[in-house]
Amino acid sequence: MNLQDPRLVLAAIVLLFAGPLVVAVTLHSERWGFRPDQLRNEGHLVQPPVPIDLVRQPPQPDPSGRWAVLYPLPSECATACWQDLAALGRLHRALGRRQQEVEIVLLDAAGLAAGERTELARGFGRFTLATTASGDMATALDRVTPPGVAIAAGTPTRGGAFIIDPGGNIILSYAPGFDPGHIKKDLQRLLH
Repeated sequence: MNLQDPRLVLAAIVLLFAGPLVVAVTLHSERWGFRPDQLRNEGHLVQPPVPIDLVRQPPQPDPSGRWAVLYPLPSECATACWQDLAALGRLHRALGRRQQEVEIVLLDAAGLAAGERTELARGFGRFTLATTASGDMATALDRVTPPGVAIAAGTPTRGGAFIIDPGGNIILSYAPGFDPGHIKKDLQRLLH
């Protein structure tokens, strides 16, 4: 092999510059399914986003411009529910200086008992309690439930959590038993 051969030098130059381009195009194509962790959502992306009209209790100033984490409360808040609420409280504190840009909204679709409302207010006063204006929350939750999550018919709540954009649309959903760290990771990406 003669390194003085101009054709060999030209082929080496083409490979040197075209090789990385071919590798990049191959990895970027949908066929390979390669996505770096920094670009991957932890929650299930809701396509198309589902609008939700929340009525905050008590009424609050215009919440537009703020992101929200929506947690549908079950008809009776058992141990798992209280653990989720505590995890959401830690998540909110972990946002640090970005706390003002995110609110935690507890959706009371099933109608909590007065005692549970008092207990929620005492333990989680910084959370916002809300209902839906349309009353058609079951249909909206059916549309945003992550794939592979079985839901019993007539269940008043679907568990899990949802991220709502400042425009009032559900854009990400998390299955019951969600990891608050996943929500935090997605929120930090959305807030930057």
